Amino acid sequence: MNRKNSVGIIGPGRIGKIYIREFIKLNYKKVFIFGSTQKKTKLLITYYKSKSIKIVHTKNLDMITNNCKVVCICSPTNTHLKYINFFRKKKIKVIVEKPLISQQNLNNIDVKNFLKDLINDKKQFLTSLPMFFYAKNIKKYLKLKSLKNIKFKYLTNGNNKFNDIADDLLPHAISFIYVFFGKKIENYINLKKKVSKNTWKCKFLLDKTKINFDFSQNKQKESILEIFINQKTIKRYQKIRKNGDLDIFMKIKDKKIKIKNPLSQIIKYNYNKLLRLKNFKECYYLNYYVLQMTNNFIKNEKI
Repeated sequence: MNRKNSVGIIGPGRIGKIYIREFIKLNYKKVFIFGSTQKKTKLLITYYKSKSIKIVHTKNLDMITNNCKVVCICSPTNTHLKYINFFRKKKIKVIVEKPLISQQNLNNIDVKNFLKDLINDKKQFLTSLPMFFYAKNIKKYLKLKSLKNIKFKYLTNGNNKFNDIADDLLPHAISFIYVFFGKKIENYINLKKKVSKNTWKCKFLLDKTKINFDFSQNKQKESILEIFINQKTIKRYQKIRKNGDLDIFMKIKDKKIKIKNPLSQIIKYNYNKLLRLKNFKECYYLNYYVLQMTNNFIKNEKI
């Protein structure tokens, strides 16, 4: 099997199945699964039996490096750094489910060193940040002449607490506002935070625009995303098809607009940037500033 037709998936849970689906669309013929039981792999084989793809279970990461040109890390966040470092040494391209790394157990020196690694290896690993494309869709439809305020309100059915909520959700919010401000995003001022067991909130000024992040996590509730820009409210709606694909809609005022699935877009985008190495600059800066700003906001100091 040609390495370019094989992909490795680390941690094939719910999100891992989405990655498999996307790589089928990219004409991959073989998936190596690591981090699941043989039983779970058999379920995946059954699920994709009508597709033109072969799924192989492995307990050996070297089997992935020997057979794959790209690997997707979909395992728990606290394992990301370990796998990134392993595949970097093997010169394997890596797409990582957000966040790229968890910053809760790292000091500022650790994060600074990782940012240097990102600079040095900027053509080797990237994060999945679907809000980047969601923001592009909103920006396209609103055609804003000015930005007075943005509020990013996100309730998810996760079970993180305190600053772990921010570690989980800041990559979404930061990649969202990056679309509107680019590298200016690091020039924020007047950061104020309020953190409790189930919520994490902050507000700040960015280029005279008032920004507000309002995050909540409650595993008993359905995820809800609402974004307020100037006087407009944008709500996200999702509809699951029988084949497992998602239809995504934005509702602006009374108008419901179907858009491309942002997660599908970012996986394909990362894949193209990593393997084709074209127009990589924007993609690199997006990943860089998401890491830096997440650290700044959680730890209240710039690095």
